[in-house]
Amino acid sequence: MNINTGKLRTNLPTSQSNSQPTVPPSVQSYTVELPSKGKLYNGKSTVELTFFTLGDVKRIYDISQGIKSDSLEKLISSKVLDFDVFELCQSDYWYVLYWLRINCFTSHPLEIEWTCNHAGCGVKNLSKVGKENLNQVEINPDYIEPASLELPDSGTIQVRLPRVKDDREIDAVVDLLHGKLRSDGDEWLCKLAAMWVDNRNLMDRYKDVRSKFTPDDIFVLDSFQKEYSFGITEYLDVKCIGCQEVSRRYFRLSITSFIPSMEDSRSVRTRVKFSNVSESANSSNG
Repeated sequence: MNINTGKLRTNLPTSQSNSQPTVPPSVQSYTVELPSKGKLYNGKSTVELTFFTLGDVKRIYDISQGIKSDSLEKLISSKVLDFDVFELCQSDYWYVLYWLRINCFTSHPLEIEWTCNHAGCGVKNLSKVGKENLNQVEINPDYIEPASLELPDSGTIQVRLPRVKDDREIDAVVDLLHGKLRSDGDEWLCKLAAMWVDNRNLMDRYKDVRSKFTPDDIFVLDSFQKEYSFGITEYLDVKCIGCQEVSRRYFRLSITSFIPSMEDSRSVRTRVKFSNVSESANSSNG
């Protein structure tokens, strides 16, 4: 399934729910189907998205340069008109990010620069990532949340796929544990604990995962997320312009590539045409 523009809607109501920002009546929005296909969020399968404004682009640039203490998630919240972004599954959230990046900057697609290493070819290639070749993996049709997961040594627990809001809780717990001296191992265990559907806070769940779960339990919990992952496939199968060999190239959307680079002048140069001053002068003299 390709990342299509979606169904256009205009003249939205001037207010949404109490938790959503006020929307001017002239704003156009697009109904976009999520990869989760109604399996999450009590059956909700679509979100209403609106394009970036010039102010949004400046804000993203400031965030990417460290000029403004802000979060991309907070900005994206203003682009999703009918749902709390922090409640989105992370796979759906990444789909929204790619949708906005590709549809808001159609003249400046994401690009992958790569060098062909087939049989010593060595030709440099430039492949573009656009709505026509960016595909997604849909969620397993049998998936239901919360899911019962039988751990080898610690019994059955209820689990769910990661949400955007988990990152804030994970950061808070890791900061309490280590401050600025962050531990990748503890962050990983916190991410696993965040999937555990339990009434306790994340710190308590983390402590249980760390002290009571066996390595076999941890492996199964980690594998659950990978087995039921869905959303954007962050790779392209591309053909070398030199030897014509097909290879798979991976890419990742980042804050620095979220808006077109100010330093990339290639697309601008293709749009510039210079008049021949000498010919113009000669024709006027004659």
